[in-house]
This record gives sequence, structure tokens and C-alpha cells, in this order.
Amino acid sequence: MLRVAVLAAALALALPSAAHAQSPRDVMRDFGMLGTWARDCSKPSDRTNFYAMYVGTANGNVRRTHYNTPDRSSAYSEYIITRVNRLPANQLSYQQEGSVDRDQMDVILVKDGNRYKVLSSSVRATGEMLVKDGKYPQDGAESPWQSKCGG
Repeated sequence: MLRVAVLAAALALALPSAAHAQSPRDVMRDFGMLGTWARDCSKPSDRTNFYAMYVGTANGNVRRTHYNTPDRSSAYSEYIITRVNRLPANQLSYQQEGSVDRDQMDVILVKDGNRYKVLSSSVRATGEMLVKDGKYPQDGAESPWQSKCGG
């Protein structure tokens, strides 16, 4: 009987923490990531000025869509962000899954005011690094800063 009481007390203490766990949408909103981002918001999207849109979904996840055409009529890529963790020094890590091919990626970004850049991005299945230490491994170019567009 004592074991049951101890177990019930432990569960009661754990439930408030679980009830207050934030969804990816909540964490991204609190971090200021929801909305539209681009290298240059005053110009239309194109192959060098991708627009990234982070939109919260009804189930608590976030849809991240990249556009590279001026009319933004079709997406270049779309991912669903399913897990987000705050890191120190204005950093955020998240896991995303492709809407079409289901590829899974791990991303770490740093935010400075109303701009962010990717510090790390890797394909989970292969371990391929797309961005490492804020640079593209294939040519050493810096990952670009993205600014928040609009209000």
C-alpha cells in the first residue's frame, strides 16, 4: 500500500511538469522565430534570396517553408519541425522532417535581435553536414544571416 501511495505522489508531482511542457510552436514563438525571414526583405525571393516562413500548426508543430521564386507560388522545400530545444547564448536546436521525401535533419541556429543564421545542419540518416560551424563545408562560405520581414 505504501508503494502505491509513493507512486501516486511521484506521478502527481510529475504531471504539472508534463502539463507545462511547451510545444515546438510555443518554443519557436517565444524565441521569436514565427514569421517570414529573408536575406533582404525589400527584394523578392529568388535563388540567392530565399524566403523562409515559420508557421505554427494546429497540432503544436511548426511548418518551415523555403521559397526561391518571386511569386512564391510553389515551395522550394517544406519541413515540419517536431522537436525544439533552447540552447545557451541565443541558440536553438530543432529536428525537422521533409513533407515530401521525409528526410530528417537536425538544425542549430543562432539569433541576434531580428536576424538569425544556421550554425549547423545535418541529415540524420547519413550524417552529411550541410552547414558546420556556420559555414558550408563544400566551399567554406558563411551561412547567410536572415532578417525578419514585416512587423
